[in-house]
Amino acid sequence: DCKDGFYEAEFGPDRRVIAFQNLGIQCVRRREVKEAIVQRITRGINPFNVPREQLLQTEEYDLNVVRLCIQVFLQDKNGHYTRVLNPIVTNPIYDNRAPNTAELRICRVNRNSGSVKGGDEIFLLCDKVQKDDIEVRFFSTDGWEARGAFSQADVHRQVAIVFKTPEYYTTTITESVTVHMQLRRPSDQEVSEPMDFRYLPDDKDPYGYNEKKTKRKYLMMTSGLTGGSFANLMMNRSRAAPHASLQKDTSSMYMRQNTPTMQQQPSTFNRSYQTSTQTGMTPQAHNLPVNSSWVNPNQVVSMDMVTVNPSGDMSGRPSGGRQQQPNC
Repeated sequence: DCKDGFYEAEFGPDRRVIAFQNLGIQCVRRREVKEAIVQRITRGINPFNVPREQLLQTEEYDLNVVRLCIQVFLQDKNGHYTRVLNPIVTNPIYDNRAPNTAELRICRVNRNSGSVKGGDEIFLLCDKVQKDDIEVRFFSTDGWEARGAFSQADVHRQVAIVFKTPEYYTTTITESVTVHMQLRRPSDQEVSEPMDFRYLPDDKDPYGYNEKKTKRKYLMMTSGLTGGSFANLMMNRSRAAPHASLQKDTSSMYMRQNTPTMQQQPSTFNRSYQTSTQTGMTPQAHNLPVNSSWVNPNQVVSMDMVTVNPSGDMSGRPSGGRQQQPNC
């Protein structure tokens, strides 16, 4: 029943309500918008009497949102529709396929709690959004409001946002505080349904060192190790040496090493020895005569004392070119 973008219907005492079932909106290509406007002007469809020149400025049209205009004509005494009522329009109808006008919706988040100091990284899945026209809003019922930190590069394919949580206005809370988190489009202030987010108190001992220390003191007190000889007992722990101190010095690796002298030897082997008549003597042998001159027990063998077998019999002799020495 709808032709060329408009629909006409009659109603009276028997039909006071007109309902549109399964109403759809047909999209027009941008290059065909001017032609469609000219057809409306030709048919006299201009309820707000907009000038023709202004209607033909199609470059300023937003093709992702429309309004339905409804105008009522009443009959006069002669049965002609000459009495015209003021036109009314509906609320904006947005194209759900366009990210800059679609309804905002948070599909899923990887976590819904974080530190009261902020800085926690959150992955948020959503319907299509514009990376330059979207923000993550945190707010509470007492008037506090902040935004998640992210850049346009953190918006992945218009359906995922990676951001960091903002810091809560007070970081001295002792128990968790529940606030709200939602998407907001700054261009039209459209927002999504909020979801809860919990701020957790700041943990000053994330690795539990203080708790372990308290447990150790309690165990020592209950076991009786805090008094007597254990009062000053200290637990020595091995400490990790810095990596720089463990690096090997290769500056003099390939330099020639001089032969160590007696002064360079360790103190254990660098003792000054003096000739003494008491060296090697026990207290029981101090009356024995000692000769200060040293005698070599092995006599020197000269070549005159060596005899050669003229027969040349080599039997019983060891092989080789060495000469046999006489038995002394």
